[in-house]
Amino acid sequence: MEAYFLSGVLAYFIGRKETALQDFDEALKLDLGHVNSLCNQGIVLFELGRKPEAESRYIRALELEPEHISTHCNYGNLFFELGKLQEAEREFRTVL
Repeated sequence: MEAYFLSGVLAYFIGRKETALQDFDEALKLDLGHVNSLCNQGIVLFELGRKPEAESRYIRALELEPEHISTHCNYGNLFFELGKLQEAEREFRTVL
């Protein structure tokens, strides 16, 4: 599972976002509760303009681990991009 996650991270950093999504999916098939894979899927989906899907990943990640800082930060970025400033502020305050 960790190998798929790390492969996804590497794929993301070399610009292969669709491959990254697939790798994170594979990690999640092995561990449905892998919060880092959910969070990173959210990041990639957000960058691909698939914001509703990104939000669903962040929600799932926070259901599993409510204090996951990276997810709160990225969820705040999503809200900010959507013009939902109160929600963005809430997420960023949680990070702080």
